[in-house]
Amino acid sequence: MTWPDTNERLKNITKYLSYLTQEGTEEEWRELCGYLKRFSSIHPDGLDLIECLLDFPEIIASVWFRATPDQLLRDYLQKICEASPFSWWMISTVQWVSALNGWLASLEDLAEPVKNILIDECKKTLVRLSDDNEEMNSVVDVLLEMLGESLSANSLLSYVRAFPAEQAWTQLDQMSRGLFISGIDGCRSTIGDVFALRCQLSSKMYRYIQWPANDMNNAKKSVLQAPVIVAAALRDGLHINENQRIALLAARNYHPVAFATLFRATQAVLWINQQEIKG
Repeated sequence: MTWPDTNERLKNITKYLSYLTQEGTEEEWRELCGYLKRFSSIHPDGLDLIECLLDFPEIIASVWFRATPDQLLRDYLQKICEASPFSWWMISTVQWVSALNGWLASLEDLAEPVKNILIDECKKTLVRLSDDNEEMNSVVDVLLEMLGESLSANSLLSYVRAFPAEQAWTQLDQMSRGLFISGIDGCRSTIGDVFALRCQLSSKMYRYIQWPANDMNNAKKSVLQAPVIVAAALRDGLHINENQRIALLAARNYHPVAFATLFRATQAVLWINQQEIKG
């Protein structure tokens, strides 16, 4: 008996995940969730399925929703994030929305009281996700609205809705100056990988990320631009590879408050003004 080599295994898993994203049945989604749950006692580092899964953020989001009644599976998903160069904010708003729609469709055959219990539990879990990951504030606002929640006037989306796109970007520019970072201490080469994403952005999108202030040197600017670049790249559906994920996590971990503030604000501006800012 011969075993397929690593490249062949990864290729087959990637092919299956691609199929699941496009045509997966609910039974196949349950099989994937069950498969991941069986891994829950195993560290995710080095597992072929997990390595491939990181390149399919929408699948991770879809499993997240389907883990609503299953704390063991949800804990394992969190372990994957902690053990891998990946975080929940690396899933785009559009991917989260698509995953939520898919999950809601899977509940259609359930009795109304059961469906309502699951949706209420999902809302609570989303709030906890937002509390634990500030970068998720904008996405969670979007998802809660989809689930029928009314956002407060103080919510991020409500605030951004009060301003036209150009004014919102001006405020982001002023915000970035307020989050000025004095130095980066060795992060220059790592953060530099993020700019591969910027080069893929459309020229119209590019003009929105010329800030912060021109008198900052490139190294400092790269740290502050990273959250804006990744928010724009996610909006444009660009693939973020492993090296870029590592670089983005380095930027985020260097100054978590600055990164979270600029990232969630940029996501909100792009989502609310998606008709005006098409890239």
